Amino acid sequence: MQIGPKGRCRRRRGFTVVELLGVVVVLGMLVGLLLPAVQSARENARRTSCQNNLFNVALAVRNYQSVHGHFPVQLHGTDGSQVPAADNDGRLSFLVGLLPFINQIPMADAIDQEQEYASEPSLAWESDDESQTVRLWPRNGPEPFAAGYPPWQSEVPTYRCPSDPGYGANSGFGGGGVKGRTNYAACLGDGCLTAATGPYKQIKGTLVFDEQLATQTNAAMRGVFVPRVPTRDADITDGISYTLLLGEISTSLGDADIRSKPGVAVEAEQLLNDPGLVWTVEQKRRDSGKQPLLYRPMHWDPLDDPQVTVDTGLNNAQERGLNWVDGMPLYTGFNTILPPNRELVLSAARDDCWGVLPPSSRHQGGVNIAMVDGAVRFISDEIDAGSDHQPTVYLGSPTPPGSPSPYGVWGAMGTRSSSELTNLKSGPN
Repeated sequence: MQIGPKGRCRRRRGFTVVELLGVVVVLGMLVGLLLPAVQSARENARRTSCQNNLFNVALAVRNYQSVHGHFPVQLHGTDGSQVPAADNDGRLSFLVGLLPFINQIPMADAIDQEQEYASEPSLAWESDDESQTVRLWPRNGPEPFAAGYPPWQSEVPTYRCPSDPGYGANSGFGGGGVKGRTNYAACLGDGCLTAATGPYKQIKGTLVFDEQLATQTNAAMRGVFVPRVPTRDADITDGISYTLLLGEISTSLGDADIRSKPGVAVEAEQLLNDPGLVWTVEQKRRDSGKQPLLYRPMHWDPLDDPQVTVDTGLNNAQERGLNWVDGMPLYTGFNTILPPNRELVLSAARDDCWGVLPPSSRHQGGVNIAMVDGAVRFISDEIDAGSDHQPTVYLGSPTPPGSPSPYGVWGAMGTRSSSELTNLKSGPN
């Protein structure tokens, strides 16, 4: 209180409680209005960063092809031994071969030579060195699931999408350890049979060419990447601007997300002939009043079904994208059968098998993909994908080899030489 010149009291003007509350409400409303815009701007920045990473991986594939005369091979490496960690079972992904082309030369050099173990000595290969026996990791590395091998534990920043928060995974072999993840995978086309073997079968630790598998692989594997087979630009008669090379996959966060935790078809043949099997079962369950398989959006119900099971016996390391080194389709491959961000379904309760494995992402409404010419695009979940209940292409299928893809524009983008898109005036959006 102050006394004025004529002795009158003057009170200082202040904020009332009501006025303060009003200011708080207005500020809260402004924050509420601005926050979605800020979050959207951040996600747009992450999506752009993801596209840059994917472009760099696609560019590395092109550079690899220029140097070696063929694309990097999905499922490659050393074989010949039944001793754990003596070789890598010919199971390495195409991403391993790209390391020198993405400024990861020190890691590539480390993989290319024998290394003395630093941990998990029981897993390393014994090598006689004059008067003593030393433990060594083999040249080109051990199996992708072996624990303790430093390169396999490393995250490669170029292989990660900044919108995917997942990190590491417990190894399912040799007592633990973590593995580096990937958000980018190889396009295997619009088929799935033989995606985990290619034309080779393993006999006592050695990969042996098999005529029957070769015939089936030639029929079913219609993408740029054919397991254990080098492909070249000349094989892509649909045109490099029309053909898918790479796509995004979202990695597991340890929940029951249908995009990263695989279900398993009880009968593999049924999955071949109805890749949308889950939704066939889902509708039947709902019509009969049973609890649905998808008990909340994008997540599995833990209960089993006579046709599809979710409690598969796979461990928590055997989920989507958890191992950038592993060439098995669950980890580093995808097919163009179901549209983006649909469910994963394997043909067996193992990680070394084929399945219906669409791409996926943590971006809203679609995924980033790269074409063979290096162009990166964002593909909507709503892309024309034909009917998901049409049989896949394989030898003996109702959809015979050589047929146009039964999965619409999406399926056609995945094939390298089926001529579905080359007659269009412009590429797919």
